Amino acid sequence: MKKYQHIIFDFDNTLWDFATNSKESLLELYNKHQKLQQKFGSFENFYNLYEKYNIELWKLYRKGEVSKDGLSTNRFAFPLREVGIRDIEYATKLNSEYLALTTTKTKLKPYAIDVLKYLKSKGYNLHILTDGFFEVQFLKLKTSKLIPYITHIIVSEEVGFLKPDSRLFQYMTEKIGADKSQMIMVGDDYENDIIGAYNFGMDQVFYNIKNLDIDALPIKPTYTIFSLIELKDIL
Repeated sequence: MKKYQHIIFDFDNTLWDFATNSKESLLELYNKHQKLQQKFGSFENFYNLYEKYNIELWKLYRKGEVSKDGLSTNRFAFPLREVGIRDIEYATKLNSEYLALTTTKTKLKPYAIDVLKYLKSKGYNLHILTDGFFEVQFLKLKTSKLIPYITHIIVSEEVGFLKPDSRLFQYMTEKIGADKSQMIMVGDDYENDIIGAYNFGMDQVFYNIKNLDIDALPIKPTYTIFSLIELKDIL
């Protein structure tokens, strides 16, 4: 067993329950706006269209083919267009309200606090490496009461590179001031967290929340878990 000193956590869907918190925020948004109810007919229709475009736009954002503002506005503008609403100002308003709602949500993945307390008690330094937007991620960390456990919060927007870009991982090691051999990456996103860390030469813990077939993956993670509580066995 290697002796790690620094545990690098992804944030969304690894510690913070993004799927649940985001859906709750979108439901509140939908219930608040009568126009959305009238045009989409059901929350499920609104949610599915939002998810479709949000995923597509994040892929383009990672490639540098769409800006932060383009992503933020169009993930609402494109679903609105599907139901006959062409109003960029309204889409921008919805995005602002959605982001504000997400910062009030505090649902974490099971055992998140328990595991962070355990790792902290063992003397590990805990850090966040996330692709979200700084002003939103910091507030989510604060309202979820995770900041006391975290030494460094590294947000890709501030660095200029997104996971899985090795330059982001290199920046992280320089910011922390430690060698990558002393670090291990914990994340739920196979391509961005696990492949990103692997290509950089850093060990990984794949939080396999989607129950992917590990044997079918092109690169086997250093460790695979299905619950955060399993980190206690590894670390």
